[in-house]
Amino acid sequence: MADLTIDETLFNTSGSFATGSTTTVSTALSTDFELSWISAHFDGIYDKEITVTINSKNGTNWDVPIYFLKQPGGTVDWFFQPTAPLVLMDGDEIDVKFQAKAAGVTCYWTIRGAQR
Repeated sequence: MADLTIDETLFNTSGSFATGSTTTVSTALSTDFELSWISAHFDGIYDKEITVTINSKNGTNWDVPIYFLKQPGGTVDWFFQPTAPLVLMDGDEIDVKFQAKAAGVTCYWTIRGAQR
């Protein structure tokens, strides 16, 4: 039987915040990486916009929104996974923007990827 080898390093970036103000969470590595998925869990109903953007190291002219959810319809869980490999270069960032919700709800978020 062949040995199983894994040639990637997984990383998770995670945290939490109260949704009383618009909040953008970001991740950037000093290496090329592939975005695996992004998730959020809310401890109450969240019904505001969520935007995922590639924040390019080359400046704002190169920033690309890759996902936009206008009204989640009152969700408590949200998950985004690219439909094709999404490899970012050293210095690029993934930004996830959560629009403010008047009634404070706590958001627990995770961004997962693999070093390339």
